[in-house]
Amino acid sequence: MWSIEETIVIDAPAEIVWELWTDVEHWNVWDHGIAWSRIEGAFEKGAHGVLKPKSGPKSKFTLVEVQKGKRFKDISRLPLCTIEFDHQLTPEQGRVRVTHSISLVGPLSFLFTRILGKQFSHDLAAAVKTLASLAEQRHSQHAAIQEPVLT
Repeated sequence: MWSIEETIVIDAPAEIVWELWTDVEHWNVWDHGIAWSRIEGAFEKGAHGVLKPKSGPKSKFTLVEVQKGKRFKDISRLPLCTIEFDHQLTPEQGRVRVTHSISLVGPLSFLFTRILGKQFSHDLAAAVKTLASLAEQRHSQHAAIQEPVLT
């Protein structure tokens, strides 16, 4: 087994990050390692989707856990290896701690770690930073709209 994790605290509420996560068709806006992605049906446990990494073939995924506003986990399958993607939100006094992790599990995880590990490490760090920036930007825009205009 191999795993990597990235955590960041964002100056935005968890709801904004959840909106970004559940908008599967726009994952490539915050995860630049993805060319495109889509999901069949609602963002709920058991839903299936497909994504195309920029540096690889299309990959099917399944949402195996969804806790609205808190967490989702999806998996993709390779020969004798499962890729587990875990996304968690922990609110912290008007801010939110965001944790993304990737694990490779199974008899051939050692092989896929050598093939994919470096790219996953690079993409995960960049995706979390871009997600944070986008969430904070959206939060600032929402706050500006809600502030009264003084004349």
